[in-house]
Amino acid sequence: MKIYNYINKVKKLDILLSKEIAQILLRQGVPFTKSQIEVVMYLYHHQDQVVYQRDLPDILGITRPMTNGLVKHLIQKNAVKLIEDSDDSRLKRIKLMPVVIAEY
Repeated sequence: MKIYNYINKVKKLDILLSKEIAQILLRQGVPFTKSQIEVVMYLYHHQDQVVYQRDLPDILGITRPMTNGLVKHLIQKNAVKLIEDSDDSRLKRIKLMPVVIAEY
């Protein structure tokens, strides 16, 4: 019973912290959400590697639908682009746009 209470409290704390981080980012004019920043930072630190969209759920510990939504919004913000793999059209390489690398 005690473990359940701690899990609940940790989850509530995580939600509160995520909301606070979102507000701070918004006030500072950062155009990305916390989750989008996690994707951008991973791609930034792994520019020398090939990263496929399908790898992100395992890397970041998120679901596939969440990954698809994050990537879709990052594409709309011109932060990333998807590049079809020349050997397997089912694979989409995700790459940071130069403007994001230069600005951040």
